Amino acid sequence: MNTLRQLFGRDVLRDFWHWFSKHKDRFYRFEQNEAQLFSALTKKLKQIHPSLTFEFSAVHPDGTRELTISADGIRDAFPFVVQLVDRCPKIENWTINAFRQRIPADDLTVQIGENVKVGFHDIFFSHRVNEGLIDLDVRIRNYEDTDAYKSALFILLDALLGEYDVEMKVGRIDFSRLSGDPSSDLQPIVCLRALVDSVNRA
Repeated sequence: MNTLRQLFGRDVLRDFWHWFSKHKDRFYRFEQNEAQLFSALTKKLKQIHPSLTFEFSAVHPDGTRELTISADGIRDAFPFVVQLVDRCPKIENWTINAFRQRIPADDLTVQIGENVKVGFHDIFFSHRVNEGLIDLDVRIRNYEDTDAYKSALFILLDALLGEYDVEMKVGRIDFSRLSGDPSSDLQPIVCLRALVDSVNRA
């Protein structure tokens, strides 16, 4: 794996974290100037890899806030996320995550625009293991083959499994509309967490 220094001829990792650390208090209160700060952070990440993006958590009860660096599901960008987060120094009041993390909930719903609303309770699956990856046949209530629906489903999969496992442990995914009640060979999508973990322990 090439290092970013080899690719760019300078230590862009150190430069990024120096810049973020300098502005950490402004990002901690980003709601006061969200547009400008998010634009600046986006520009800095795109200089490392065009697919890199980010998410902030709310402030937690212990006073910390999380910054998640994401590859936005693009596998070519995964090494850049890993290297960037590995080089992160300790930053007071901040936790830095590599990739979107699992959300420990079984009742999430995503809405995109006025026409797309889908939740875990709408999604069922069957699977087969193919060369160590889990291929999925996913059936969704009221599914339409549109970019908005697919975006909502991948957001839910990232929340269910975490971005890394979706890309690295799941293989082919076929989406289709669920007609009527789910058949006996289909499981609720929340069962996929345990399946992914069990297959990758085998």
